Amino acid sequence: AKAQRRVHAIAGAAARIEQTMRALLLLARETQAGDDEAVDVREAIDEALAPFRDQLDAKNIRIERIIPDNSVLRVYRPALHLALTNLIKNAANYTDSGSIKFSYDDGTLSVGDTGRGIAAAELPHIFKRHYRGQADHQAGSGLGLAIVKRIAERFGWEVSAHSSPSSGSTFALHFPARNRQS
Repeated sequence: AKAQRRVHAIAGAAARIEQTMRALLLLARETQAGDDEAVDVREAIDEALAPFRDQLDAKNIRIERIIPDNSVLRVYRPALHLALTNLIKNAANYTDSGSIKFSYDDGTLSVGDTGRGIAAAELPHIFKRHYRGQADHQAGSGLGLAIVKRIAERFGWEVSAHSSPSSGSTFALHFPARNRQS
């Protein structure tokens, strides 16, 4: 049973890597995206959370979901997955305790955390490639939020950020009416 769980975890990781590579290649080539499909918002969050479960559990970070039943977006799944993965990675890295909260309402999908927050002077720069905050001692390339911004631009979504030092941050993906499914 233990080996079977490992094989299942490896297969899931391989599928996520393939999905991420497709999305990155799409962004790099500026080619036509694959077809949009109906994506259950809760399912998309759970898939993007999977690789971070151990990290979040080790920090005792609670996951909260405020997602109405039957919340569905009509989007290119790999792009949504990559955007969510990058937002979750940031929340996991910069939150030492507390929670990460996902909410969806009227075409806006938000990821909020109770982490360190971002200084007001740095907020205008966070979506730039390789930008890392002045007090940032985390490992990384400074590309995650730039990728989220690029995905949003490529697919006609909008991304925003609100934050206060010591209070946490909230990043939101705003989807136009054509991406919302009733």
